[in-house]
Amino acid sequence: MDITIRKVEEKDAGIFQTIRVTVWKDAYAHIFPESVFENQRKKLSEYIANTPKRLLDDNFNYYLAEVDKKPVAIMVVAKISEYEHYASLGYADLQALYILPQYQGLGIGTKLFKYAVNLIADQGAEKMVIGVLKDNQMAQKAYKKWGGKLDNYEQPFVKEGKNYAEVFYIYEPLDKFR
Repeated sequence: MDITIRKVEEKDAGIFQTIRVTVWKDAYAHIFPESVFENQRKKLSEYIANTPKRLLDDNFNYYLAEVDKKPVAIMVVAKISEYEHYASLGYADLQALYILPQYQGLGIGTKLFKYAVNLIADQGAEKMVIGVLKDNQMAQKAYKKWGGKLDNYEQPFVKEGKNYAEVFYIYEPLDKFR
Protein backbone atom coordinates (compact mmCIF):
# COMPACT_ATOMS: atom_id res chain seq x y z
CA MET A 1 0.00 0.00 0.00
CA ASP A 2 1.50 3.30 -1.14
CA ILE A 3 0.52 6.19 1.20
CA THR A 4 1.36 9.70 0.07
CA ILE A 5 0.70 12.95 1.92
CA ARG A 6 0.45 16.23 0.06
CA LYS A 7 -0.77 19.77 0.64
CA VAL A 8 -4.39 20.46 -0.28
CA GLU A 9 -4.78 22.61 -3.38
CA GLU A 10 -7.76 24.68 -4.40
CA LYS A 11 -8.87 21.95 -6.83
CA ASP A 12 -9.09 19.51 -3.87
CA ALA A 13 -11.79 21.48 -2.03
CA GLY A 14 -14.60 19.07 -2.94
CA ILE A 15 -12.60 15.98 -1.99
CA PHE A 16 -11.37 17.55 1.24
CA GLN A 17 -14.81 18.63 2.45
CA THR A 18 -16.53 15.42 1.33
CA ILE A 19 -14.05 13.35 3.36
CA ARG A 20 -14.56 15.66 6.35
CA VAL A 21 -18.36 15.39 6.24
CA THR A 22 -18.28 11.61 5.63
CA VAL A 23 -15.92 10.90 8.51
CA TRP A 24 -17.78 13.22 10.87
CA LYS A 25 -20.94 11.16 10.33
CA ASP A 26 -19.05 7.91 10.94
CA ALA A 27 -17.07 9.11 13.97
CA TYR A 28 -19.80 11.04 15.76
CA ALA A 29 -23.04 9.21 14.91
CA HIS A 30 -23.16 7.83 18.47
CA ILE A 31 -22.66 11.33 19.95
CA PHE A 32 -24.57 13.90 17.89
CA PRO A 33 -28.18 13.85 16.67
CA GLU A 34 -28.79 13.19 12.98
CA SER A 35 -29.66 16.85 12.44
CA VAL A 36 -25.96 17.76 12.84
CA PHE A 37 -25.01 15.54 9.90
CA GLU A 38 -28.00 16.64 7.83
CA ASN A 39 -26.92 20.28 8.30
CA GLN A 40 -23.38 19.42 7.23
CA ARG A 41 -24.66 17.69 4.08
CA LYS A 42 -26.81 20.73 3.28
CA LYS A 43 -23.84 23.07 3.74
CA LEU A 44 -21.34 20.96 1.79
CA SER A 45 -21.30 23.28 -1.24
CA GLU A 46 -20.77 26.26 1.09
CA TYR A 47 -17.85 24.46 2.79
CA ILE A 48 -16.34 23.70 -0.61
CA ALA A 49 -16.71 27.32 -1.74
CA ASN A 50 -15.00 28.59 1.45
CA THR A 51 -12.05 26.18 1.29
CA PRO A 52 -9.81 28.24 -1.03
CA LYS A 53 -10.01 31.20 1.38
CA ARG A 54 -9.10 28.93 4.31
CA LEU A 55 -6.06 27.64 2.42
CA LEU A 56 -4.65 31.18 2.45
CA ASP A 57 -4.49 31.40 6.26
CA ASP A 58 -0.81 31.13 7.25
CA ASN A 59 -1.62 29.57 10.61
CA PHE A 60 -3.00 26.43 9.00
CA ASN A 61 -1.62 23.64 6.85
CA TYR A 62 -4.11 21.40 5.06
CA TYR A 63 -3.14 17.93 3.88
CA LEU A 64 -4.62 15.10 1.89
CA ALA A 65 -3.48 11.49 2.27
CA GLU A 66 -3.80 9.19 -0.70
CA VAL A 67 -3.54 5.44 -0.90
CA ASP A 68 -2.48 4.32 -4.35
CA LYS A 69 -3.42 7.83 -5.57
CA LYS A 70 -6.95 7.65 -4.10
CA PRO A 71 -7.81 10.37 -1.51
CA VAL A 72 -8.65 8.65 1.77
CA ALA A 73 -7.82 11.07 4.61
CA ILE A 74 -7.40 14.73 5.51
CA MET A 75 -5.42 16.56 8.15
CA VAL A 76 -5.33 20.15 9.41
CA VAL A 77 -2.39 21.44 11.45
CA ALA A 78 -2.34 24.83 13.20
CA LYS A 79 0.99 26.49 14.02
CA ILE A 80 -0.74 28.21 16.94
CA SER A 81 -3.61 26.36 18.58
CA GLU A 82 -7.08 27.78 18.13
CA TYR A 83 -7.87 26.71 21.69
CA GLU A 84 -7.32 29.90 23.72
CA HIS A 85 -6.09 27.97 26.74
CA TYR A 86 -3.40 26.18 24.74
CA ALA A 87 -2.49 29.06 22.45
CA SER A 88 -1.59 31.12 25.52
CA LEU A 89 0.76 28.30 26.56
CA GLY A 90 2.48 28.13 23.14
CA TYR A 91 0.92 24.94 21.76
CA ALA A 92 0.55 24.04 18.12
CA ASP A 93 -2.54 21.99 17.27
CA LEU A 94 -3.31 18.88 15.26
CA GLN A 95 -6.75 20.26 14.55
CA ALA A 96 -8.22 17.52 12.38
CA LEU A 97 -7.26 14.04 11.26
CA TYR A 98 -10.08 12.27 9.43
CA ILE A 99 -9.72 8.92 7.66
CA LEU A 100 -12.45 7.30 5.58
CA PRO A 101 -13.89 4.37 7.60
CA GLN A 102 -12.75 1.64 5.21
CA TYR A 103 -9.13 2.87 5.50
CA GLN A 104 -8.96 3.11 9.27
CA GLY A 105 -6.65 0.72 11.09
CA LEU A 106 -4.11 0.55 8.25
CA GLY A 107 -1.48 2.88 9.72
CA ILE A 108 -2.57 5.98 7.81
CA GLY A 109 -3.42 7.88 11.00
CA THR A 110 -0.04 7.07 12.54
CA LYS A 111 1.73 8.23 9.40
CA LEU A 112 -0.26 11.49 9.37
CA PHE A 113 0.41 12.02 13.09
CA LYS A 114 4.18 11.61 12.59
CA TYR A 115 4.02 13.95 9.60
CA ALA A 116 2.23 16.58 11.72
CA VAL A 117 4.72 16.24 14.58
CA ASN A 118 7.68 16.70 12.22
CA LEU A 119 6.04 19.64 10.46
CA ILE A 120 5.20 21.40 13.71
CA ALA A 121 8.61 20.73 15.27
CA ASP A 122 10.38 21.93 12.11
CA GLN A 123 8.38 25.18 12.39
CA GLY A 124 9.79 25.69 15.89
CA ALA A 125 6.96 24.48 18.11
CA GLU A 126 7.94 22.48 21.16
CA LYS A 127 4.51 21.15 22.09
CA MET A 128 1.27 20.13 20.44
CA VAL A 129 -2.31 19.54 21.53
CA ILE A 130 -5.16 17.48 20.07
CA GLY A 131 -8.73 18.21 21.18
CA VAL A 132 -11.26 15.38 21.12
CA LEU A 133 -14.81 14.85 22.32
CA LYS A 134 -14.79 12.95 25.59
CA ASP A 135 -17.24 10.42 24.14
CA ASN A 136 -15.02 9.67 21.12
CA GLN A 137 -13.23 6.68 22.64
CA MET A 138 -11.88 5.41 19.31
CA ALA A 139 -9.91 8.61 18.68
CA GLN A 140 -8.75 8.78 22.29
CA LYS A 141 -7.35 5.26 21.98
CA ALA A 142 -5.23 6.39 19.00
CA TYR A 143 -4.02 9.54 20.77
CA LYS A 144 -2.94 7.46 23.79
CA LYS A 145 -1.22 4.95 21.51
CA TRP A 146 0.73 7.81 19.93
CA GLY A 147 2.00 8.79 23.38
CA GLY A 148 -0.34 11.65 24.22
CA LYS A 149 -0.97 12.56 27.83
CA LEU A 150 -4.58 13.33 28.74
CA ASP A 151 -4.54 16.84 30.19
CA ASN A 152 -6.81 17.75 33.10
CA TYR A 153 -8.24 20.73 31.19
CA GLU A 154 -11.73 20.31 29.65
CA GLN A 155 -14.01 22.72 27.85
CA PRO A 156 -17.48 22.56 26.32
CA PHE A 157 -17.86 21.86 22.61
CA VAL A 158 -21.18 23.36 21.54
CA LYS A 159 -23.19 21.86 18.69
CA GLU A 160 -26.75 22.98 17.95
CA GLY A 161 -27.01 24.60 21.37
CA LYS A 162 -25.94 21.52 23.32
CA ASN A 163 -22.68 21.20 25.28
CA TYR A 164 -20.42 18.19 24.81
CA ALA A 165 -17.24 17.72 26.85
CA GLU A 166 -13.99 18.19 24.94
CA VAL A 167 -10.75 16.82 26.40
CA PHE A 168 -7.16 17.34 25.30
CA TYR A 169 -4.10 15.22 24.65
CA ILE A 170 -0.76 16.96 24.92
CA TYR A 171 2.55 16.01 23.35
CA GLU A 172 5.63 17.59 24.89
CA PRO A 173 8.45 17.91 24.34
CA LEU A 174 7.51 17.44 20.71
CA ASP A 175 10.92 16.09 19.66
CA LYS A 176 10.17 13.00 21.79
CA PHE A 177 7.42 12.03 19.32
CA ARG A 178 9.36 12.37 16.06
